[in-house]
Amino acid sequence: MALKILTMLAGASVGGAETFFVSLTLALARAGLKVQSVLKPNAAREESLARAGLRYETAPFSSVLDFRTPGVLDRTITAFAPDIVLAFAGRAFGGLRGRRGCFGSAAREEEQGSEQCESVADESHGQGECQPRWRGARRSARGGNAA
Repeated sequence: MALKILTMLAGASVGGAETFFVSLTLALARAGLKVQSVLKPNAAREESLARAGLRYETAPFSSVLDFRTPGVLDRTITAFAPDIVLAFAGRAFGGLRGRRGCFGSAAREEEQGSEQCESVADESHGQGECQPRWRGARRSARGGNAA
């Protein structure tokens, strides 16, 4: 079964992260991984993804009062069940603020009562980012997980 990766971008109309988002998303798909994206509307990026046959959703990623983006992200993550969520630029990951639980195969293990996966909110960056924490993993000096 191919690894499932959700790429997310809430960037400007042009820029380095925006260009890298498209390049890496297309490269992951060419490498045989299952890739889906959520991005801020942009005709050029949408055309690049569509030409490659990739599924994507658009969301405004606008402000704290943006009530649409969290719903788009939640529906996409629930339906696609990615193993990895790869966010480009901080605003993209901010849409996951407050979401609890692991993604993809980790979520399936968690639902089946596996003792391996425990979700925690990482408040170290003030974003409330949701990251899986593997029980028994050694904690790094910065408070993150280490292998």
